[in-house]
Amino acid sequence: MEQLNSSQIKEAKYIYNSESLHDLADEEPNAILFWDGDEQALITKYVDDFDNAYKTAMDFFTYKLKRDYKDNLNEFAKMLGYGLGAKAFSMADFLMDWNDYSEDSLKEIVRDDFNGDYLEDVYNG
Repeated sequence: MEQLNSSQIKEAKYIYNSESLHDLADEEPNAILFWDGDEQALITKYVDDFDNAYKTAMDFFTYKLKRDYKDNLNEFAKMLGYGLGAKAFSMADFLMDWNDYSEDSLKEIVRDDFNGDYLEDVYNG
């Protein structure tokens, strides 16, 4: 059997992922496909079936806080728009808001701040 080169492997993986995402859109239409930097990521209950996937939006934010902000809540809050200038929300506002966010609220932040879409909108819309 002939060995695939790196571009062929990348293309095969892209086709596989596209088909998998299309199938997931039928199975779990409210899964969210979004961008984390240069990589696509998912919030889905089928987290074990995909690379770069999270079961909940809170799982994603917990991972991002550790990976990108080294557990620094001040920097994490700034990424979300808190504490930036005299008229901005304060860090205390961030803590109160964060305490009140539901999973649905966190999913909306992912959609808004990380260019996310529900899979049903991407594949069935």
